[in-house]
Amino acid sequence: RGLLERAIALAPDYADAHATLARVWLELTQYSTLTLQEALPRVRAEADKALQLDPDNVAAMTALASSVQAEGRNAEARQGYQRAIELDPSNAVAHLDYGTVLPLQPALGQTLEAVRLDPRNAAAQNNLGLYYLDLGEYQQALAPAQVLMGLAPHSADNALGLAQNYALLHRNADAVKAFDLAQPDTELGKAVIAASKLAYQSVLDPGLHARALAAVDALRERSDLDPFSMADVIQLYLVLGQNDTALALLPKYGVGSPVGCSDLGVNPTYRPLRGQPAFRALV
Repeated sequence: RGLLERAIALAPDYADAHATLARVWLELTQYSTLTLQEALPRVRAEADKALQLDPDNVAAMTALASSVQAEGRNAEARQGYQRAIELDPSNAVAHLDYGTVLPLQPALGQTLEAVRLDPRNAAAQNNLGLYYLDLGEYQQALAPAQVLMGLAPHSADNALGLAQNYALLHRNADAVKAFDLAQPDTELGKAVIAASKLAYQSVLDPGLHARALAAVDALRERSDLDPFSMADVIQLYLVLGQNDTALALLPKYGVGSPVGCSDLGVNPTYRPLRGQPAFRALV
């Protein structure tokens, strides 16, 4: 964000800088404690400025569509993504983001195209693995999860996703080893990795359950918990069998990451909750 603001100070009419800053403001709501309510006006201001300077700026269109989608206006968001793809069919991000407003099979198709266009796009690999998981194709989900871990080893969330994939394949020892691949670069990331490894170790050694639960409880109380890390905490409570606690946290996660909650009904993470009326009502 700081670098983009410096670029705009040097060249106020640089449309791509405004468009990219719009995207960064949006992403900060997932990777920091900045709320959507605080960020969305800034996203729209930068995207609108970029489109004033360059009416066909695809990056600005996708950022604007994403901001609209975050408020649940999916039909409007879909139109924005479609327009972006019409203007630039080779834009991987436009295909990737378009997939997030589609049903699972079309979403998978758009994401496969995004990966084809940009194999090193970590978000594309993440979503590809997620759609395979949602479709019950756990073996197919494993390859993008492994690629993602190589592209972004600093992400604790990626390590947790890989571990979950192994667990769904009944490879619990490999699930524990997934955390050894992580190279977290923040104190929060290190805490997530430590708690996650303990939780998955406790599946193999129930004697570790109390220690793992204490680590997850401490993680939950951190003041720097971002939406991605909140999702990780919920997942860990489910690994530890604390279903009621996980369910109680889900509404707060939904406020911070509404797009991330769009697959609640099919995401295997939440399979332990599917029989509960409160979870069905939330879905």
